Amino acid sequence: MYLNDLLNDLNISFRTEENINISGITSDSRLVEKGFIFFALSGENYDGKNYIHNAILAGAVAVFIEQSDREFSNEIQTIFCHNIRKVYARAVSLYYNNKPEKIVAVTGTNGKTSVAEFCRQIWQHLGYTSASIGTLGVVCDSFTLSSALTTPDPIFLHKACEKLVKYKIKYLALEASSHGLSQYRLEGLNIDVAGFTNIGRDHLDYHGSMERYFGQKKRLFSDLLVQDGTAVLNGDVKESDEIKKLCLGRGNPVFTYGYNGKSLKLVDIIKKNKSTRVDLLFKGKLINFHTSLIGDFQIMNLLCSIGLVLNVGIEFNDIVEVLDKIRPIPGRLEYIDGNSKDISVYVDYAHTPEALKNVLLELRFYTKGKLVVLFGAGGDRDLGKRILMGEVANEFADLVYITDDNPRMENPNNIRKDILKGCASALEVADRSTAIKLAISNLNIGDVLLIAGKGHETSQFIGNISIPFSDKKTATEILNDTGPSQ
Repeated sequence: MYLNDLLNDLNISFRTEENINISGITSDSRLVEKGFIFFALSGENYDGKNYIHNAILAGAVAVFIEQSDREFSNEIQTIFCHNIRKVYARAVSLYYNNKPEKIVAVTGTNGKTSVAEFCRQIWQHLGYTSASIGTLGVVCDSFTLSSALTTPDPIFLHKACEKLVKYKIKYLALEASSHGLSQYRLEGLNIDVAGFTNIGRDHLDYHGSMERYFGQKKRLFSDLLVQDGTAVLNGDVKESDEIKKLCLGRGNPVFTYGYNGKSLKLVDIIKKNKSTRVDLLFKGKLINFHTSLIGDFQIMNLLCSIGLVLNVGIEFNDIVEVLDKIRPIPGRLEYIDGNSKDISVYVDYAHTPEALKNVLLELRFYTKGKLVVLFGAGGDRDLGKRILMGEVANEFADLVYITDDNPRMENPNNIRKDILKGCASALEVADRSTAIKLAISNLNIGDVLLIAGKGHETSQFIGNISIPFSDKKTATEILNDTGPSQ
């Protein structure tokens, strides 16, 4: 690709005298090679302009800089642009231009990972090549790739899309996080169907307010959904009305699901031991199916997935045929097997007040004794939700253990104190492994323990160090050595 061709596709009027051949694109000066173009992005803790000289020394042939930095001058071809993050993502999408045939994306505070993965499973069981990209990384039949971000950076995302095409992947389901949307990481993708699950308090340390947080969620529908693409919305969430109005104003069809869903109406959820029966109305016809998924919120996630898959052209009857094959994803209300069948231990990723409440309410149905919860909160993240999570635990659990999550650079003692303001009677045990061992050892017959917050994660971030740690692995090892208290 030549630089002038790229600029033309980006609608940037600037042209170089010599049509320079581009060998790569990056925003990380450490990755620059000869022939690369370098985007000088800035973030909370860095300024890309400080690394331009390094990029030049490494062989960069052009540098992109935000328009507001026009006073900057340098010895290299410099291109100024408005909204550099958006231009960067679009440039990357043009450079790596192969994408799966159909792309769906889901946003919301809770449920994104489950929805994306359920989509992939439905397609897979129907015999279609498919993948999901999100918190679990890139997941498909042919390979997996780890990602540090729910919505990966543009380079990772578009390179992954190219690899998926190489492996003949037809369908892709993406998680669209508020960070990813606000930083324009999804620019350049044609989203055929967009889903919305719910909205609750999260990431206010970054967005500042619920209004701005929700505003970024809406960008999936206002900016990224293709003109004739369908919006799949949770009919039981009042914020869906605002998105619906936005979509209808753009001419996008709207598909709603849930008890108040007009397109896919949830009639009833019948809970059984470790399984669920679901009754639905679709086009006036009553449909029922069984699933190994438990929890009303997981059923809602599954309905969102059905809506997304249905609206890329898959027949409804075909979808229903494979719903009994859908399995929960790691770390989402995941039952931990042990020697004793008299107690139950679950691991879940719940790290917001709403998610924690939902999981506790679901587990209450399966609890014959005490419902116990163990959790912490992430450091360097929204402080305001900590006391709220404490209050939720205090109200909906019988016994609460407060421990460390991922304290990062924050003092973990202060994090626990913040949570304890909402549940003063909780037991405080700093070390997470010790806390899990204590909680399991104190379980009696009929008790249920929820270990919340980290879910599928296999590391704990303390200071600037990543330490191997898995709630599932830790609980499994303890359970295989420990029976219920007598």
